[in-house]
Amino acid sequence: MNISEGFPDVIRQSFPKVNIPLPGILGNLLQGGNCQLMFSEFNEDFHAPDHQHKVHWGLILTGEATMTINGETRTYGPGEYYIVPGGAVRQ
Repeated sequence: MNISEGFPDVIRQSFPKVNIPLPGILGNLLQGGNCQLMFSEFNEDFHAPDHQHKVHWGLILTGEATMTINGETRTYGPGEYYIVPGGAVRQ
């Protein structure tokens, strides 16, 4: 199976869906006592409002994502990851 076909059924069917009140994003969540792992899918027109997280790590599997983190804009592609420091503003 190729990840371009989407996440495996075990993720879609076993992990709870995330209720995200923004159009263009779907997700399934695996949650432990001290961490969360969210499998997210974005449509090509998704734009997140400015927001903050605790430390946040992301990995791009297919497509690309352009993000501004603490005022620095960068585009990430398949196989690349990003780290958002705790409290940093992500646009």
